[in-house]
Amino acid sequence: MINTLYKNETLGLEWIDIVFPTPQELESIAQKYGIHRHAIEDCMQPNHLPKLEFMDNIMFVIIRVYDEESLENADSIQELTRKIAIFFTGKTLITIHRREQPLLLDIKDTYCINDNITLERIAVQILRRGILSYEVPINKADQIVDAFETKVFLKRKQPNIIRDSYFLKRKVDVYKRMILLTKDIIYRFKEESPLNPVVMADLKDTIDRMYVECDQVRENLNQLLSIHFNVSTQRVNEVILVLTLFSAFFLPLTFIVGIYGMNFKMMPELTWQYGYPAVWGLMVLVVLVIWQWFRRKKWF
Repeated sequence: MINTLYKNETLGLEWIDIVFPTPQELESIAQKYGIHRHAIEDCMQPNHLPKLEFMDNIMFVIIRVYDEESLENADSIQELTRKIAIFFTGKTLITIHRREQPLLLDIKDTYCINDNITLERIAVQILRRGILSYEVPINKADQIVDAFETKVFLKRKQPNIIRDSYFLKRKVDVYKRMILLTKDIIYRFKEESPLNPVVMADLKDTIDRMYVECDQVRENLNQLLSIHFNVSTQRVNEVILVLTLFSAFFLPLTFIVGIYGMNFKMMPELTWQYGYPAVWGLMVLVVLVIWQWFRRKKWF
């Protein structure tokens, strides 16, 4: 479906948006605006990553924006993002995508009411909104990391925290990769664009800020996983220490009981009148000696 989102007949400017185009529509667009057929076909491939190419007088950009309708367990590029292909011919801006993109309609309603708007400014806003689409999921990931941190330090039982952290890390890695690739596009676009340097500097600052935030969340997640393993190891060591202390007390007692439980005939203590209380006294003495020794070692 081909829609005209903006048109300035005085200046001859036009923004055409194409949603899930048919092969015939793509062919007609390619012929009308002199776009190479392979570039048109290329823009419909679902696995393409963000990139920027120049073909004669046409700028070809692919960006990937966060899909707000993605599933909770999605963790791949195709599941978490949606692609927008952009062709800019100077007088014409063409956007092509498989599904409706609310950010494009929002740009139309916000900026295209001004007859003085240029297609370069619209292209900048598409890039900017595409970058900012990752802001909400990155902030959500940061909140989840904070929740994981509470579980690690304050709760003994931590069901599925490693598995959940793994899937969250995969999501954050996708966000970081998309932002990094888009960052390269913006840096090149900044060098080629005739727009006001202030506008381009703002776009550059936006992508830099998003990259830093995403990288910080990823670093916090890695540190949290490391802390989780350290805390788990510490708790295991505490359990082993308790078991070792119990063993230290009961091992000599078990040895004494084992000796007098052999029931040999030639054991005078078995017939001794004070044999039973004497053995109890010996075992109590052994416990007291071990306890005093542990106190001196400051193991208690």
